[in-house]
Amino acid sequence: MTLQDKNSPKTHESIPLKELVNYLIEIYQPVAVKQNCFIINDVPESFSVTTDETLLASLSCGLFSAILSRSRNSCIRVSARLHNNVVLLNIWTNDGGDFFQSVCSIQEIKALAEKLGGCVSLNHMRKTSNTITISFINLSAAA
Repeated sequence: MTLQDKNSPKTHESIPLKELVNYLIEIYQPVAVKQNCFIINDVPESFSVTTDETLLASLSCGLFSAILSRSRNSCIRVSARLHNNVVLLNIWTNDGGDFFQSVCSIQEIKALAEKLGGCVSLNHMRKTSNTITISFINLSAAA
């Protein structure tokens, strides 16, 4: 997986999402081990999205970082599905801590999601789990 140079013109590439998540897991594995967390990639093998690769990678890195900074002794599960032309990338953790403050305070993540035509939402189940969902437009499905 290669990320575009930030000075390159924007291109919308078909991105194998499972491969991107595997790449992020590899990068964040040392942090996950230190926090006694493990990450499961439940994104289907054939799931690809067409969007700005640099924005999606930056957004995903920001979310992984935010989640791992608040997680201890947790299972983190990443999944994705397509609803019409909208990709729903879900990051679930069995850590029932309050992620609302940390995730909502990261304006850069929200701004990146908006640049992809989407948003970031949070579902907090007190003391049991959290799900952070990134939604954005899949340009290949929208065409």
